Amino acid sequence: MLDIIFDKEQWRVVNFYHDIRDITCLQALLDLDIDTIMPTLVIGDFNAHSQTWLTPSNPRCRHAGRIEEWAATNLLTLANNPGEITRRGAEHERDSVIDLAWYNEAAIQASTFAGLRVDWGDSLGSDHAALHVKGHTREAPTEGDTRDNLGFLVDPEKSKEWINAFKGRSTNPPFQPHPFPAEVEDAAATFTNDIQKTCEEIFRKCHPPHPKAPP
Repeated sequence: MLDIIFDKEQWRVVNFYHDIRDITCLQALLDLDIDTIMPTLVIGDFNAHSQTWLTPSNPRCRHAGRIEEWAATNLLTLANNPGEITRRGAEHERDSVIDLAWYNEAAIQASTFAGLRVDWGDSLGSDHAALHVKGHTREAPTEGDTRDNLGFLVDPEKSKEWINAFKGRSTNPPFQPHPFPAEVEDAAATFTNDIQKTCEEIFRKCHPPHPKAPP
């Protein structure tokens, strides 16, 4: 499983290989609950035959139903074009569709993944085709879309200096025993502004990291 993290969003890619000689392999996939709110791509060699992704004339294997049920439970949509071959059989074997790609509902709603392409040119001589999927972030940030206020570098050694500066700037609001809501709102806004101005006076501002800096 690979998490791809951007500035404002996160994707997940689940790369799966179904080893039919290992009875625990498929169960590991079936036990996986796909996050409903994170755009997710499940892709790989499922080693299963079904009329859903092959053709009605091909036989259905015993694993296919379990995979289809798991996909439906996790609100996954198959990206493959039914019948488009992804594995070329040897002389005594049929061509098949066993390499699959699924998008979850969050990825579909956000149009995160699209354009699944079966590419034999990039298969590097394998009997399996390469699968290409394009990913799209929601919106590229514009020039003015920067985080101007990243907070302050708080220096504990300047605590007394900060307190004195705050006391010199801030005054207690003259509340009546039962103040009106508008009075409380105004006092809270003034109080917050005094904290901000004092931090600007005493502390240094945080700056965004350099694009080439390690996270």
